[in-house]
Amino acid sequence: DLYTSEGKVVEPGRPLAKIGEDRTAVSPVNIDASASKFARSYLWELVDGPVGANTAFSSTSDASTEFSTDMDGSYTLRLTVANLLGVDSEDMTLTIDSAMSPSQTELNFYDDIRPILQSPAAGDKREACTNCHNSASAPISAQYMGIPVYYDDAVDDPMDDTDRNLYYDVLARVDLIEPENSILLRKPTRDQHGGGIVLDMSIPGHVVTRDTILNWARNGAPCDNPAGEGVTAGICPAP
Repeated sequence: DLYTSEGKVVEPGRPLAKIGEDRTAVSPVNIDASASKFARSYLWELVDGPVGANTAFSSTSDASTEFSTDMDGSYTLRLTVANLLGVDSEDMTLTIDSAMSPSQTELNFYDDIRPILQSPAAGDKREACTNCHNSASAPISAQYMGIPVYYDDAVDDPMDDTDRNLYYDVLARVDLIEPENSILLRKPTRDQHGGGIVLDMSIPGHVVTRDTILNWARNGAPCDNPAGEGVTAGICPAP
């Protein structure tokens, strides 16, 4: 936008609030506004929510905060950022569903994200990424030439048995500051993806998949579970 509501030219460096897309999660939820531009101060507010719910922000003035509530339902959260040139606000709808499992803080790559990439979901149109993104060690008849990343457990370089970079290849396609902008989410939800739309946001099950990936990224995109099964399997880096 080039002009303010008063018709004046917007000055360079005015703040821009970026709170992220609407999503579903389990309370408590990590929320990060680090993607906001030129912000000198932050203010988190609850605009709307279920009557009688007890809610709290771990901080109302930091770029990152944790929102908690004791009641399921839809909550409208508002972020307001400011600097000497002005103020900007953005809202998001956060749906709290205590039945959603695992919770955001329990999500990890080995148990939750890797299966999404490798296994097709039953009863809908989502297909596994490995239908096209095969390892170079797969049979020639199953390979799709020119794809730069593979989403299976096989080594990327069959001549090097230490080259197990599945997690790092995926992490390179995750934007930890603005997860909604991650290639891992943008590619499969758009027609520009060579494999077409794989995550269709008009299908509830696909929205759950998107939210799982988004919540995982919002929690720092960890690789392993407490048992260290990813390290044992050679997928996750040793701590």
